[in-house]
Amino acid sequence: MTAYELVSCAGVYQIHRRTLPRQGVPPASWTAEWWRRAEAHEWWHRLLAGQAR
Repeated sequence: MTAYELVSCAGVYQIHRRTLPRQGVPPASWTAEWWRRAEAHEWWHRLLAGQAR
């Protein structure tokens, strides 16, 4: 299972991606660079729509 979260702190935003561990596969974590609100929300909507690459 993969989970995404949109995180804000002090006026900047990040998208975090986490995967749960499976048998023989360790958990993984990834964090996007910091963005301003408008750009972060654009990427968040792309992610939810399945259009982020």
